[in-house]
Amino acid sequence: MRDLREGLAALGVPVYRRYLVAASANSVTVWLFQTAMSWLILSQTGSAAAVGILFVAWTLPTLFTMIPAGVFVDRIGPRRGMLISQAITSVLFAGAAWLAWTNQLSVERALVFAILIGAVDGFWSAPSLVMAGRIVEPRLLGSAMGLSSLTFGFGRTIGGFFGGLLVAYAGPAPALAVGALGPAIAWVMTLTLPAVPGLETSRKGSMRDFPDALAWMARSSNARTLLLLGMAVSMFVYSYVSLMPILTRDLLRSGPADLGLITASTGIGVIVGAFVMEGVGRAIGRGRTIILMALIGAAAMALLAFSRSLPVSMVLAGVMACVLIVFRTTVMALLQALAPGRMRGRILSIFEIAFWGINPVGGVLGGLLADGVGTMQMFLVFGCCTAIAVVVAVLADRALARMDLDSRGHVVIGDTVYFDGRRVRDPAASSGTTRAAGARGVAAEARAGAVADGAGTGSADAAGGPLAAGAVVDDAFADPARP
Repeated sequence: MRDLREGLAALGVPVYRRYLVAASANSVTVWLFQTAMSWLILSQTGSAAAVGILFVAWTLPTLFTMIPAGVFVDRIGPRRGMLISQAITSVLFAGAAWLAWTNQLSVERALVFAILIGAVDGFWSAPSLVMAGRIVEPRLLGSAMGLSSLTFGFGRTIGGFFGGLLVAYAGPAPALAVGALGPAIAWVMTLTLPAVPGLETSRKGSMRDFPDALAWMARSSNARTLLLLGMAVSMFVYSYVSLMPILTRDLLRSGPADLGLITASTGIGVIVGAFVMEGVGRAIGRGRTIILMALIGAAAMALLAFSRSLPVSMVLAGVMACVLIVFRTTVMALLQALAPGRMRGRILSIFEIAFWGINPVGGVLGGLLADGVGTMQMFLVFGCCTAIAVVVAVLADRALARMDLDSRGHVVIGDTVYFDGRRVRDPAASSGTTRAAGARGVAAEARAGAVADGAGTGSADAAGGPLAAGAVVDDAFADPARP
């Protein structure tokens, strides 16, 4: 029970709850779009590979815009990018809905909308993740990142389920029309969030900021391991998102209504994962959590190959979604804690670019394998490839299994603590007292807690309140070596 309470601790911060509402509205929109468009393309073309192309059209533009978005958020903070992206997305959804109502939404036009919305989405993805970690005190980082997964769960449960029903009984137009409301709600709620500042002030802003973050990632062996393993998981088992329509059509011999049910089951799995992530991480360690979740996800992917029952497939898809969201959010929490505070936006952008950049490759490869050798064989291959990737990562980096977060939000590996991107020897880490927060940790937590309490009890909306809160909390993680 204690681990569960600590995992939910971020919900005690009012501004974080408002963040969850904004991010959930955005996520519902995404899943309404994906459910409507994926079934539209599958029904018009009959090609599983074409569904994968839809996800490529959505994802690739996001990857390009994430580069300036990462620099943007480190320089001026995350809120402005979040507001811009939601305003434009709402207009695009309204346009797609109008074309659908007038029977002018062809596959080609659907792909164009996917490209445009994907490009705009880059200014939401990384900034929203940075916002989640910046509006709570450092010791709540794990809780904040874990609970941020609730937004994906709500999106799939609401957007996927109701999107599937709307498409099945009325076509894609109603789903897209309802989806246009999501960005508007997200925009309004984002206005209530604090305008936390950017932390990168080393020189006048330029695109050289991004290579700096790449160089840090290249020097950090632990960050590289997290990045590469994340890419492998994304390419194979995490591509289940784009493979569910193929599973529904080929293995279950069913239609969009059952696709909506399976999508909703993955949403429930994500919600469960959001609640258990911090508890599992505290119980067995974050590194072991990453390894275990990826292996369970690989097993669930392989077992889906043998299921011909909708309830069984729903359970397996839910389990897979649960463990994979725990995997992903744990990796992002560790990366945020490993990285220098001034680079967090760019580091998360790099991870998101790599993670989602390779994900469509898995979707297209899965579609080609399903068309060529069979859907059952494709699910088996993807599950086995994921398990192999995990084994290789563990053998290549023995520190992965020992990686964890202490009570101050720092990464700990053995007797080494990572503080603002630097390694600091700390004998207390190996003796266990770091987890209990020694004198330094207690002082830091008390200072950060006082700031967060002030922000969470009404001063977050006061002029200058959020700026002071963000600056004080993050000053503890400033990079003293920067010019």
